[in-house]
Amino acid sequence: MKKLTLILALAQAAVLYAAESVRYKDRLFDVEKTSDVVYATGVPQLNKLHQLSITFLAFDQNIYFYQNEYSTENVDLKMDIYTPKNDNQVKRAAVIVVHGGAMIGGAKDKNSKIVAYCDSLAARGFVAASIDYRLGVTVTGEFSLNGLLKGNTYNVAVDSADYARAVYRGVQDVNAAVRYMRANADKLGIDSNRIYLVGNSTGAILSFENIYANSKDDFFDYLEYDGVPTLGDLNDFGEQGVGAHANGGVFLWGGVHDPKIVANNRIPVLLVHGEEDSTVLFKTGRPLQNFSLTGTGIPKAFTNRLLINLETPTLYGSFVVDSTLSASNGEKANQETYFVEGQKHEFYDNSDYTDNVKTKVFDFLYKLATSNKVIYDFGAITITEDNKGIRHASVDGEYNGSGIVSVDREIPVNDVVLERTFNTSGYSTVVLPFSVKSGDVSGAKQFLDFVGVERNAKGRWVVQMKRVWCDEKTVIDDIEQMDISDEDKEIAKEGCRNVSGADIVLSAYKPYFLQMQGTELTFSGAVTFEPSAKKVETVVDDWILRGTLAPRRWTEDDAELGYAYGYSAINKDNVKIGDFIKAGKDAYIKALRCYLLYSVQIMDDVQGVRRAPVPVTVNDLPESMEVVIVDRVHDEEKTTVIGRIDTRTGEFTAVPSYRAFDLKGRSVGKGRSAAGMYLKKRIASPK
Repeated sequence: MKKLTLILALAQAAVLYAAESVRYKDRLFDVEKTSDVVYATGVPQLNKLHQLSITFLAFDQNIYFYQNEYSTENVDLKMDIYTPKNDNQVKRAAVIVVHGGAMIGGAKDKNSKIVAYCDSLAARGFVAASIDYRLGVTVTGEFSLNGLLKGNTYNVAVDSADYARAVYRGVQDVNAAVRYMRANADKLGIDSNRIYLVGNSTGAILSFENIYANSKDDFFDYLEYDGVPTLGDLNDFGEQGVGAHANGGVFLWGGVHDPKIVANNRIPVLLVHGEEDSTVLFKTGRPLQNFSLTGTGIPKAFTNRLLINLETPTLYGSFVVDSTLSASNGEKANQETYFVEGQKHEFYDNSDYTDNVKTKVFDFLYKLATSNKVIYDFGAITITEDNKGIRHASVDGEYNGSGIVSVDREIPVNDVVLERTFNTSGYSTVVLPFSVKSGDVSGAKQFLDFVGVERNAKGRWVVQMKRVWCDEKTVIDDIEQMDISDEDKEIAKEGCRNVSGADIVLSAYKPYFLQMQGTELTFSGAVTFEPSAKKVETVVDDWILRGTLAPRRWTEDDAELGYAYGYSAINKDNVKIGDFIKAGKDAYIKALRCYLLYSVQIMDDVQGVRRAPVPVTVNDLPESMEVVIVDRVHDEEKTTVIGRIDTRTGEFTAVPSYRAFDLKGRSVGKGRSAAGMYLKKRIASPK
């Protein structure tokens, strides 16, 4: 009986431990290792060792320098796979660990830290793989061991183009490893959309390129020159028909060959770097300029008479990558950083930082493995999928990066969130990347369409809008409070009732004026994102209401400057907050908004040719324009004045009454100027 009680107690303790432990965060499993799994075959490898490498091998140093790139042999590329033992999950996250070694050394099973990472990851429930990739660079210059023994001095060199070719081969191999894992996801028991990289030093460089480089065109032309064999395309080797980009990465002291390829990529990454790194520079420079034979096992008497001039291409380190990602993606930048002042290369060898690096790496991978995976990323639009296969969309109305909304196919999603805080005191503008029925929209009072700019009976220019849909009760309540005649009130009410149904379709990529009940616009049910339109605009005669698919800034030499109008940020002269006014220099508008533009080049709908531009200059445009809503009642169009436009100022935003914000979103108070424009800044807590 006592024995049974003990067994039950142990079983209960095991259950409690399992309940408290968390996959991807805690060690839960024993680990199984499968060695030398082939992930690509028939890959050309340099095979004519330079005498320098033969010398290193004599001193038990595997450092690979080659005589030329003509002599190759086809080889198999291999990985060691670490799996959690007795684990019954079949959709596990996977991590490929890429060793360092300056492209001339290293191996999948020789670095104790790489092996330790793989073991720790598998014990936490990941499937981990350590890979070998092609090593070796060509050197020029004569060398012989006998001559060195006789006291001769030698100078050999590695050209930066040949070093870049070695890196490119390594990127081909990392890409092949990712594609192998993805193509064999079912066999390996992994989720093909949860494959991550951990790269160390050179491994981080190769991993950077996997995330950010799309094709050979992203690399410099000097990779291919007369007298060397072609390297082939970036994804020539290994499995085909699946994507080569990992779904996230951890880059330990790495860099990228060109920051331009980083730009708008928002794949989540963790950047770890010592700010005093002189091997792979934290900012910008040529890596390995401190390369030395000291410590390689070569006798000091020899190293003093052997100079290896290692020329490497310029590399842009973690600081530049972080800055580029932030500048290009604004608030949607998706990187984390751990930059340590005073530390050099591979500072996880410093005991003060070892645990910090490990903790940050494992915490980051845990977050990646347990969060919704990003399956589409289109500028201000992000579409994710959770562990149950349900798709969620986020439309970032505050996005201030440089990415363009470029949806390339129909994409159904189960729900959508518009991350934008609207004002409730005036009118806003909006472009929806999907069509939706009015009955599925909450938070709005009314949507309105642009119908032109005309002169009224008094000769004043007016901007005309008409209701597309309205919430009958709230809009009629507003009409009752307006300072207009009873007759005009009845006309406006009737116009509202005519467009208050629940089945009115609000179209994708159509510019709308919008009046809100509250600060949030929400949508119920599923929607389908539609392919981006080439032009998002409503054209009426010489005026255009133009929608933005990316943030837009008017510079001093912009052809639209002086012809573009948007909402005012302040009360000034005859201008009220929410009125349209002319955009000034450096004015700015975010994505999925609209602005009004006078166009001097209009397509004639009848003739199908461009007619002569109307001879109107900036100074000819009116000082102010009334803004009216056109209501159609009993086949007659009636108008209601809702504001004025003043073209003399340069502010360009919509905010609550008596409040203005500068370009950084900071409140500047009642009646003060907000230079430029800043559409729909969050109202609840302005910075």
